[in-house]
Amino acid sequence: MPAADRRSVLAELAVDPALKSILFGMTQADGKGQVFYGAAIPRPLARVNPDGTTALVRDCQDGRQAGLAKRDTGERLTKGVARNHVSVTMKKQPGGLWKVFFIDYAKSPC
Repeated sequence: MPAADRRSVLAELAVDPALKSILFGMTQADGKGQVFYGAAIPRPLARVNPDGTTALVRDCQDGRQAGLAKRDTGERLTKGVARNHVSVTMKKQPGGLWKVFFIDYAKSPC
């Protein structure tokens, strides 16, 4: 996706600080001539806080089909792992839409 379009497109799914972090990562990859490829296969478990405005999604996603590649050649530079422990905090927005608020790539096994 062109850099100029990223914020508006991603803002449909994420808010700061996650949005800022995702955009920063994409900018870093751009500077290195890299792009993200593929998609992780999610295996999420969610828990909504009693107040109904925050949810924690814990995931042990399979990222073996995703990673970084060279933009100009498509050569794959990295490949994800079979069990990537990710925790995502979601915030309920006005109107009821849930958006990503914070992403943590936990060091602990899943």
